[in-house]
Formats: sequence, structure tokens, C-alpha cells
Amino acid sequence: MRKEGFAMIPKEADVVIVGGGVIGSSIAYFLSRSGKDLVLLEKGEVTGEATAANGAFVWTSTRRPGIDLDLALASIEIHQALHEELDVDNEYRRSGGMIIIENDHQISAMEAFQRERQAAGLQMEMLYGKEARELEPFLSERIAGALYNPLDGGINPFHLVAGLQQKVEDMGGRVLLHTAVRDIEMENGRVKAVVSNRGTIRTDVVVNACGA
Repeated sequence: MRKEGFAMIPKEADVVIVGGGVIGSSIAYFLSRSGKDLVLLEKGEVTGEATAANGAFVWTSTRRPGIDLDLALASIEIHQALHEELDVDNEYRRSGGMIIIENDHQISAMEAFQRERQAAGLQMEMLYGKEARELEPFLSERIAGALYNPLDGGINPFHLVAGLQQKVEDMGGRVLLHTAVRDIEMENGRVKAVVSNRGTIRTDVVVNACGA
């Protein structure tokens, strides 16, 4: 994979994205597809921060009905599309997900949870002790059961970000590693430039994707 970590920093760009994790890389990918001249700045390595430590779930079971669940369902469509579009296998797999029910006292609450999700369109199935362990043999003999959702799955965040950044570069965007942002210059309340440890980029638009 070509990386521009030590290339000359450009003097200007339509958009500068600060933070090269999964969020910043996704933004860069979709803006590149729309024809924007952009620079993605990452202070460290590929997936060197929070993206490397997340759960990597593409998950709907715990999302509340409404906009939260709508966005989760939309994310499944995006990951399916990226699985086809990227040159790197992001290892998206819809293997199903389980919410564990530890004891009998939790069953009635989880049945209500199941009905709420089913009303919103999720096909959640109640599995009791033995049924749950047949699906996932590593579950403890002590559990009462689980709610199973066939929609849920996960990805490989390392491959996903690497694939996104490669596509950004293929479309003419620039991905600069080891480039830490020191300041954002303003004039009359508007962004004018991004100052990094390697130079200044003139731009009217900055996207903050630095995470927590």
C-alpha cells in the first residue's frame, strides 16, 4: 500500500481532515468520491489510536428503535458496499450476535426487550440455555439463555482503514502520516489554514475527526 507519510505537504486543499482513524478515513473516502481535493492528516501510524482498540462490531441489537437503529441498519448497507468496493478485504462478516441472559430473573425483561426490537423490524430470537450453547459452545453452563440477532456481525478495523486510505490515494487524495496538527488559523471567524508539524495547508474547510 502506497503511503505519503513523508511526502511534501501540499500548500492548499479543498478540505483538510484531522485524524486518520475509521471516521476520518471514511469521510475522506466519500469526499474523494465526490471529487473533493483533500488531505487526511494522521499524527501517528495507520490505526494507531482508538480504531485499533474498538470492538469492531457492526451491531444493531442494542440500538434503540428510532434514529439510533436506523443509522445502525444503514451502517450495515455501507459495510456491505465497502466489502465490494475496497481492494482490501475488510473481513465484514454477518455472523450474528447474542445478548447473554445470565439468570432466570432477567428473562422477563429480555422478553420485553425482544418484543420492542421485533416491533421495530429486528428478527431477534430467544434462545434458552442449551440452544444458546449449541450456537456458541464457549458460553457458560450457568447462563439462562441469550437473544440472538442474525443481522449482527463485525469487521477488521485495520483492513477497513487501510482499504479506505488506499482508495483515497487512488482517487487523488493525500494521506499524510506522522503529521500532527498544531493550530487552526482563523480570520474573521472563518478557517483559513491548518498548521502542522510539517507545514501549513491553506483551506476553507476543516473536519475534526480526532476522536475523544
